[in-house]
Amino acid sequence: MILLQTATANNITVTLKEKQTLETPYFLFVFNYEADDTIQYAIILSDLSSYTYRYNMFTLNLPTDIDIKTAGDYEYRIFEQTSDSNIDPDLADNLLETGKMRLKETSTTITSSTNNYYVP
Repeated sequence: MILLQTATANNITVTLKEKQTLETPYFLFVFNYEADDTIQYAIILSDLSSYTYRYNMFTLNLPTDIDIKTAGDYEYRIFEQTSDSNIDPDLADNLLETGKMRLKETSTTITSSTNNYYVP
């Protein structure tokens, strides 16, 4: 499962090489909100890994790169493609991976000045 958090840079590490067929692909990430399958987000991310034969690493800045508005559970799909601009998964070359992604809102620290203790 990929865990992302709003208002931060998120690292995504996956293994795509074993299904990859293109020499130097562009990677299309598609996120579908599970509660309403009509909500879909797509973005092309660059592989930042120095060891792509071992793993692939991507950075996704929320909301700068893509503005996913609803926290919750998503299905993700990662495609390889020759296009550096296509965000339509139906036009991508090859599906490499599917899985689950959870988007959490950035938590805020709450400080309380009162102490409430329970003593049995």
